[in-house]
Parts: sequence; C-alpha cells; structure tokens
Amino acid sequence: MKKLSRSGRPDVLGRFSYRIHTWDKDVTKAHKKKIWEKIDLMQFGTCCYCESKAVRGNGHIEHFFHKGEKNGIAHYKYMTFDWTNLFGCCGLTNAPHCGHYKDREGESGPGDYDPNDLIKPDTEDPLKYLQFDKSGAVNKREGLCAGDAKKADETIRVLNLNCGTLKQARRKKIAIYSKELEVILQLSDESLRNIKRQQLKQSIFGKEFQASIIDANMI
Repeated sequence: MKKLSRSGRPDVLGRFSYRIHTWDKDVTKAHKKKIWEKIDLMQFGTCCYCESKAVRGNGHIEHFFHKGEKNGIAHYKYMTFDWTNLFGCCGLTNAPHCGHYKDREGESGPGDYDPNDLIKPDTEDPLKYLQFDKSGAVNKREGLCAGDAKKADETIRVLNLNCGTLKQARRKKIAIYSKELEVILQLSDESLRNIKRQQLKQSIFGKEFQASIIDANMI
C-alpha cells in the first residue's frame, strides 16, 4: 500500500447524481473506461490497497466508502459518484482480500468496521502506519500513537492484507530485489553504490508491490 497522488476528476462523473442515478444501472462500460483512464494515471495499473495488478478488465472500480447498504442503511450513498471516493482495486468479482473482502457480509468478510478507521491512500501515506518485512507480512509500524495504531490494525484486518496469497506474492518480489541490492552493497565505490541504489529504487516505482519491496529492503 503506497501513497497515491489523485489525478483530475473524469468529466464523465459530472453526468451523474446519487439522487437519481445508480452505479450498477447507469454507469456503462464506456463510462467506466473513462474513469479507469484517470485511475491509471494515479495508480499505474496496481491495486490501491495491495498493489497487485489492477486494470480495466482485470479489476474493479472501488468505492472506499461503500455505496451499498450496511444493516439496511446506505450511509455513504451520497459519495457514489464522488471522484475522491473512487479507486482501482484488484479482483473482477471476488477476492479474498482488498475491496471485495472489505464489503463482504457474514463470516467470509471482516465484520463490522468504520471506514474512517482505514488508511485512505490518496490523503495519507500508508508507510506512516504500515511496515513490511522480508517474509511478505505487513504489520503496524512501531511507535505509533493509539489512534494511528488502530488505523494500521484495522486496515490490515479489514482488507485482509496478510492473507496467504498476498504474503507469498510480496515475499517473491521482495526477494528478487533483495538479491539485486546485495550485489550493489558489495560495490567498493561508495559513490557508485549510492547511484546504483537510487537507480534500483527508481526502477521499482509503478511496479507491483512497490511499497513492500522498498520498505522491506530499506532501499
């Protein structure tokens, strides 16, 4: 999970009002294509939560504040077409983590949660709260105040960021770059080491699991 810089609002969203339109009935594939174009500028084809691949046709448009009903009440319906509430997320229709897991009811989901207790990656830097290690696990960062610690814990829990598939995928990517870093650190020329280390870091930007690779390897 990394900090995102939100791109400009897709013009197509100006056509809709939550009072008279619904996402499922009124937003067409053509509309979603335009929205995805702006999402890709912000996320570079990766999921807003786990940073695995998330593009049009292989992901879904995520509402951070859920547009549907919770216990019979649609608390955030008014944010259905709000650009600041939309992200690109992994999984077309189902996934054991991230957006689909977050909004799943019953025992197969996270249970009750307050979305205000989750890290919103376009307004907060996730690495302020989260720490990755070489095993692929993500944990709350040490030294957080109680409020920030709760936000870290809830984000990990509600999005199921430590599920087995994600940990394994992160571990593999971290290991690849860890080996490259080991070679760089063996260089005797300090100036060259610094240049190569910076080049390695730049090569990771926009890749899957960027934050975990950089943080776990301390690049």
